[in-house]
Formats: sequence, structure tokens, C-alpha cells
Amino acid sequence: MSDSETTVAADGAGGTPSEAPRLELNTSRQFASWLAETGGSLAFTTYQSGKVFLIGSNRETGRLSVFERTLDQPMGMLIAELRPPPDPAPQ
Repeated sequence: MSDSETTVAADGAGGTPSEAPRLELNTSRQFASWLAETGGSLAFTTYQSGKVFLIGSNRETGRLSVFERTLDQPMGMLIAELRPPPDPAPQ
């Protein structure tokens, strides 16, 4: 790993800790600070390995926060904006 990357390692789900595969995520040096500055996050799935990832920035530490779960064949994600109901028509 070069010094221009950030690495986050997390235990994989399932099995005992000694059997669980490790996940290693490499990012550019400024990725975590960019996420923090923009208030952004990433969500993505991997169909073949059955994983869902949520990646954001921990505001207290400034480090990446990675949430990973194993699901049966995750094929995609849908994000829907919740909107308040329209104002009733004047009577």
C-alpha cells in the first residue's frame, strides 16, 4: 500500500473469527475527508459474493466507517425520496 491510500479492514460475516475472511478496502488519501466535507456516503452491492456495503465517514474520528452484510444474492438498491403530502386545495 502506498502512503496515498487509506486501508480499512473488517472481519467478514459468518463462521468463527478464525474462519472469517478479511475485507480490505483501499482508498485515496483524501477520500475520507471528502466524504466528511460533503456529508456523503456510498451504498453498493456485490451480487456474486452476496455483500451489501455502506461506506461513510465517522465525524468523531474522521476515519471511514464501513458497514458490510451478507445477503442472499443482493441485486441492487433503491433509494426513494420521502416527500410530505401536498397542501390540500383551498375551499
